[in-house]
Parts: sequence; structure tokens; C-alpha cells
Amino acid sequence: MRHPIAYVFFIAFFIRLGYSILIQFLHPESIYLYDSWGYLNIAYNLYHEGVYSQMTGDQLTADSTRTPFYSIYIYLFHLLQLHGEWIVYTQALIGAFTAAIASQCALLIKRNRLSAFVVGLLVALDIPNVYFSNTVLPEPWFGFFLVCALFFLIKSVKCNEPSHRKYVMLFLVLATYTKPIAMYLLVAIPFMLLIFNQQGIKHELIQLTKFVVIGTLLISPWIYRNQQTFGGAFFSSIAEVNLLFHTASNIKAIATNSNRHTVEYEYRNSKPLSELSFEHNAYAIPHFQKFARKECLEVIQQYPVVAFKMMLKSWVGFFIKPLRSYIGMQINGKKLGEEPALNNVDMQNSYWASFKLALERANWLVQLAIVIQVLLLGSFYLSILLSLPLWFKSNWKIGIILLSLILYFSVTSSITDVDARFRVPIISYIILLGYPIWCKVLAKYNYE
Repeated sequence: MRHPIAYVFFIAFFIRLGYSILIQFLHPESIYLYDSWGYLNIAYNLYHEGVYSQMTGDQLTADSTRTPFYSIYIYLFHLLQLHGEWIVYTQALIGAFTAAIASQCALLIKRNRLSAFVVGLLVALDIPNVYFSNTVLPEPWFGFFLVCALFFLIKSVKCNEPSHRKYVMLFLVLATYTKPIAMYLLVAIPFMLLIFNQQGIKHELIQLTKFVVIGTLLISPWIYRNQQTFGGAFFSSIAEVNLLFHTASNIKAIATNSNRHTVEYEYRNSKPLSELSFEHNAYAIPHFQKFARKECLEVIQQYPVVAFKMMLKSWVGFFIKPLRSYIGMQINGKKLGEEPALNNVDMQNSYWASFKLALERANWLVQLAIVIQVLLLGSFYLSILLSLPLWFKSNWKIGIILLSLILYFSVTSSITDVDARFRVPIISYIILLGYPIWCKVLAKYNYE
């Protein structure tokens, strides 16, 4: 196999593009999910009104939750006068590049072309990855920026080339402007490189300082925008939205045998939120953030056992949950809410019971997609288990980086109820962590 990267790219591209075209013939509106409309509205208002707002109507209030990259991406399609299907067609290309770069990362770690092809092929065939390339959501771009950052990070560590760290930082900044959860990596990764101490402690401290300072400077314009607009220096308020309306609401719902949406409704209609006018008062946002953080902490302290069990189950779910209801909605052309989702009551039993319930609710095509996902995930984690000892024989620094990044995203995702969507941006990390066993199994095919 002389050109594994090219093969991976074209396989991934034609799978994603073919699926996107099929859905455009069957149910074209299904590329828009609930979260899509926030980005779509912002792009629309930017194009028509010059205002960064999710609201519709005459009174437009600035938005504090969505970071700008994906909304600007959609805004470009307004400028080009292209419809929504071109958004997902372009994302098919981005998904193909993601799979190809994952394969290139594998070649950097160890030059076995067939094994690298297997890594890229697994990314290309990942069903949640294919699905979310065909939705108006930022996951494809987020995954692309993360795998680009990983590529240069591996190059920096493996090839002992510190000059590549600036590219790591640049792609992490782009990832942060896509989804704010990547912001903490701008500090975590340089500290990890400091621990490796490849260039001497003085040089590493200088590199760390440059990394953090330049990264901070690059994200500071959006923090300054929020300071001027809302009266608070923050990057995004989406974390507080999740802490209150997902984490705290879920914990209270489980502890009181209620429903998360009921608890959320109570929060929205009781003091102090009921007294805050968000539509015409941008300065209400810092007050909301303060309340959300305080309330979430109090709920966790009030129900620590429930909080621990919920977050542990979410952490496990991050790794094993297959994509189900989203696929049913898109393939069957159902609107949001018509495809039944698993709620708190359903999830109180074992994951095996939840898995059987998911199969019972799905048609045969979705059932097949679930089974394929479970088999693929099983192969990923088996390969990781067999690969961990091999990482410590060689390339142990790369192994630690991959494991740390996977744990970072799994832990930060577990503060809320997770689904397969959370796993999509780092599926390439998960597959790469199992790469050494593929190299060992396919060693006889390595002609380098």
C-alpha cells in the first residue's frame, strides 16, 4: 500500500458525501437539529443585521454562549448565496481530512502503512462521525482542529522539534473558538511538555510561557468583546448553562424522582432567574453565571452520592453509548422529539438493560447501526487494552499524551448527560491509542 493517506481520504469523503446526498434526497431538513438553530440564527443576524445574536425578531440581544467560528462559517455560505446542503457537503470534506490526518499521525508514531491505513479507515467508518458530518453542528470542525493539533504535537515530541508547538497552539485556539472546552488545553498541554523536559528546564519554561501567553492573546479579543458587551470577562457562558440546566437539574431530578425538564422549568420560573430580563439586558449574564455556579455546587453538596453516580455513569457512557435516536430521526425523517430518547427513568437500570431498550425502540436499520457501533467500539477498546503495554516499550510520551487527552474530554463531558455526540471529536484519539497492536499484528506487511 503505497498511498494509505490518499486511500483513507477518498474512502472517508465518498462515504460522507454519499450519505449527505442520500439524506438530501430523502429528508433534507433533517440536517438541522435543535442546537443548529442557534448557529443558524447568529449567522443570519450577522448577515442581515450585523448583530451577533441568536434571537429572531426586532429586538436582537447579543449572544454569550456560542463562540464565533462555526457561526462565521455558516455566515460565509450566506455571502456565497449557497443553501444549507453545501454546509454538510463541505463538512464531508473536513471529515475526510480528519480521517487522513489521523492516518498521518499513525505514520508519525510508527511507519507501518497498512496499520496507518487501518487507523484512518476506522475513523472513516465511525458511524457517529459520519452522521455528524451531515448535521449543521460544529463537531466536524472541532474534531478536525483537534487532530491537526495532535499531529503537530506528535511531531514536536516524537521528532524533538519544539518549533511545531506554535502550530499546536494555533489549532487549539481555533478549536477553542469552535467549542470552548478546548481552552484549558492551552495550559494543560504546555505543562505536560514541561514535565517531559526534552529541551532542558529553562528552555521548556520559556516555551511554556510563550505558549500560554500567545494562546491567551489570541483568545482575548472574544473575552474583551464579552467584557464590553456583558460587563464580565469570560469566554463563553455555555458552561454555566450546562451546569445549571443539565448537571444540577439532572442531579435534583434523580434525587427527587422527578424529570430534568421539570426541574429546569422550576429554575427558570423562580428567583433569581425569573427576575432577570435576558432579552434586553446583556448585563444579566454575569449574574446568571454566578447563580449557576453557586447552585450547581450546592446541589452537588446536597446530593453527593447521586452526583457521583450520575457523573460516573456519564463517564462510562462517554465511551460506550452508541448513536441511536439521532440516526432514527435523520433516516426516518422524523422531527425532533418524535424519535423517543432514553430519559432518566430508562437509564436507572444497567447499561445492558438500556442497550436492549434502545434496540427495542429502533427499526431494523437503526438496530444494525447500533450493533455495528458496539462491535467497533469493542474493537477500539480491546486494541487499547492490548496496546497499553506496548506504549511503555516505545513512544511512551505519545501514549501518555493520547491517554491524557481522552481522559480530559471524557471527564469534562461527564458533568452532564452524555451521548455519542461528545465522543465524535476525539474518536481519532481513541483509535490511535490502540495503534501499537495493529502495528504488531501487521508487522510482516511493513516494508519500510
